[in-house]
Amino acid sequence: MQGFRLGSIFGFEIRVDLSWFLIFFLVLWTLSVGLFPTNYPGFDSTTYFAMGIVDIYFLSRRYHSFPVTENSHPVGIITLNQVKDIPR
Repeated sequence: MQGFRLGSIFGFEIRVDLSWFLIFFLVLWTLSVGLFPTNYPGFDSTTYFAMGIVDIYFLSRRYHSFPVTENSHPVGIITLNQVKDIPR
């Protein structure tokens, strides 16, 4: 697999392809320099970048539900859990 190793969690290796950094920064730039200042004027650039990072996170959570809904399983709510909340 290309990319680089971030580490491992519970014995699973976590790797990231370099293209994800490009995608992340392009989406972050589009949101925090273009969309947010136009629609929500009056904040400083740090606030717009923070809004962009939070928005990217929640969008990624929403995209994880698409394969489930395509297989005819309804998604009524998405719960964000911390790793410490997962029972072992």
